[in-house]
Amino acid sequence: MNLSQPGTIDERAINKGRLSVYHMHENLTLALTSSQAIGCNIVNIGPEDLQAGKPHLVLGLLWQIIRVCICYWFCVCVTIRCQINVD
Repeated sequence: MNLSQPGTIDERAINKGRLSVYHMHENLTLALTSSQAIGCNIVNIGPEDLQAGKPHLVLGLLWQIIRVCICYWFCVCVTIRCQINVD
């Protein structure tokens, strides 16, 4: 998530190490809320769906994250190019 939009998730908020079911659920909820915060459309997708690995929901969410990433990096490149051309 942080590759598509830097600073979206604070690394300290992610549960690591040996995870219980509750920690996994918390991490998946964090991922869903973060993806919604960067502009992904999250409708009827819950942590249970991601944990179950429902292909149509996981791939749909992944595609939206990739789309946000491409748009972000395209805007960064255009901004850098415009600054170079101005100088």
